[in-house]
Amino acid sequence: MLYFISDVNTSVPDKKSIMMYVMCLFQSLPHSGDDIGELDLSIASDSTPVSPVTTPGTESTLTFANFGMPASRPMSLATNVSVELGGYQVALEDVLTWLLEAEDKLNHAPEPGSTLDILKQQFHEHETFLMELSGHQDGVGTVLEEGARLLAEGGLHKDEEHEVRVQMSLLNSRWEGLRMRAMERQTRIHEVLMQMQQAQLDALRQWLTKTEDRISLMAATELNPSTFEEQLKHLNELEQDIHAQQDVVDGMRNMVVVVDEENSEAVYAQMEDQLSALGERWSHIGQWKEERHQRLESLSALWQSITDDYKRLVAWLNETEITLKQMEANPASEFGEVLDRIKKLQILKAEMDINQKKLTSLQESIQDLDGNSSSSEYASILEKIENLQDRWEAVGQIMEVQSQRITNSGFEFDLMSEENVTTIKGNEWMSETVTSIAYKEEITATSTPYSDSKKRRVDNTTKHEFESALLHLYKWLDYVDLEIGRSEGVFDELSVEEKKVVYEDTLVDVDSHKNEYDKVLEIGKQLIDELKNANESTEEEESKIKDIQNCWVATNNRLQEIKRRIDYLEEVKKFRTELANLNLMLESYTKWFETNKENNQIEPFRVN
Repeated sequence: MLYFISDVNTSVPDKKSIMMYVMCLFQSLPHSGDDIGELDLSIASDSTPVSPVTTPGTESTLTFANFGMPASRPMSLATNVSVELGGYQVALEDVLTWLLEAEDKLNHAPEPGSTLDILKQQFHEHETFLMELSGHQDGVGTVLEEGARLLAEGGLHKDEEHEVRVQMSLLNSRWEGLRMRAMERQTRIHEVLMQMQQAQLDALRQWLTKTEDRISLMAATELNPSTFEEQLKHLNELEQDIHAQQDVVDGMRNMVVVVDEENSEAVYAQMEDQLSALGERWSHIGQWKEERHQRLESLSALWQSITDDYKRLVAWLNETEITLKQMEANPASEFGEVLDRIKKLQILKAEMDINQKKLTSLQESIQDLDGNSSSSEYASILEKIENLQDRWEAVGQIMEVQSQRITNSGFEFDLMSEENVTTIKGNEWMSETVTSIAYKEEITATSTPYSDSKKRRVDNTTKHEFESALLHLYKWLDYVDLEIGRSEGVFDELSVEEKKVVYEDTLVDVDSHKNEYDKVLEIGKQLIDELKNANESTEEEESKIKDIQNCWVATNNRLQEIKRRIDYLEEVKKFRTELANLNLMLESYTKWFETNKENNQIEPFRVN
């Protein structure tokens, strides 16, 4: 076999091989007139057979006998044209098959989406489709060029030439229609996409403008303790809004701009300018939010630290005052008690020096805050610190008085020392349970046995009962003083109702211990009477009774002072409520008057 079918059935056949094949075929054909006369020559195409060529007039079959031997050349030409036409038909069929698929794909393409994400996806998918069209454009051009060449060579029959012309026209029109429809879809998608992108930019611009106005109002609000919580709340809301808008901003990083020859530079520059301006404003808002958040957290933490330190200092000062009052009310009478008291005073002095530094540092911190703000909270806490400083100095003076009393009692010690150093003057201490600081002289043995017996009886019965009851009452009074001091430390932070509840609870507690107080006074008077009958000194017991009376009166006076402050605050609250009601009434009447001032009906109500 000289040639395979696959060598001929191709879009670009080898013409020289086909010519050689035809010549060999011609040599093998019969050359006699009778045999050739039986053969009809026709040029067939891949799809439509061509009828034998006839001449006008008498119909006769075209044979080599009519033309003689030179007819071999037209035979070769006809065969070549037939092969080329077959290749053209195959290429045309491939192109039309692809073209049909492309038209079907374009016909079933969805309408432009309603969201930016869908539109961008459709735009990129259509770009891929346009790339496929561009890839097949050369194939369409090749088929049209081959058809034009066949027509130019003039080797086709009229019906074949007509068929080729129709095919070329159909192919060209379908290709052009497909291309135009594809470009129209791209234009439509891009127009909708640009509109939605511009609308997104405008919406972001409006959001940025509103947010900037919102930031201006927040920045104008003074930062003070009363607004820390509210400012943090507003800042958290702003942060949530920024986070919700982040997806929109991220989506703008994939903006779609179609570049064409007419307005590509202008559109691109305009879009770039808009994105750059919006990006700067977005960055400014994020930076301001971060800085504001850090400043608020810093100030809030500092204020909380100041408040906590102040409360700790107030609590320590209250406890120290109570401890010193106990020392005032209960002078040390035994050697061990004196040593213990010296140790307590040295510890209190050391704590006081440490807390004094904290108080100074606290005052400086508040002054720094107050210098950057006109907040009433800063001024109020600064005033409290100044009052605390006055109390601090008073406690220091009381501590010095206590140390001086111990020194006068026969002890020498350094209040600043951490070690207890004592020096005994005069008579030596023979017993820690017998000798008293109030009586440094030695107890003589001149008393009678009756006197010793009476003294032991007084010491062991009534005096023990008095000391026990007095100690129990002092413990309770110390507790009450501590609670009152704590309530005073946070008094301004409580509402009027809370202050009233604290006062009423304390008052009930005091009233419940009134009988205990009266019993201590009664036992004390009984003890004094017994001591008088025994011809003993009653100075110490009378001093103790006087001290407990003063302590009781002082506690009640502090309660009365709290009651007066609460009554005053209730009056202020009542006044403000009434004033607010009057303002509402006045505003209502003013609006009514403004509405009806042109109405003649109010004429009868005019006062002459």
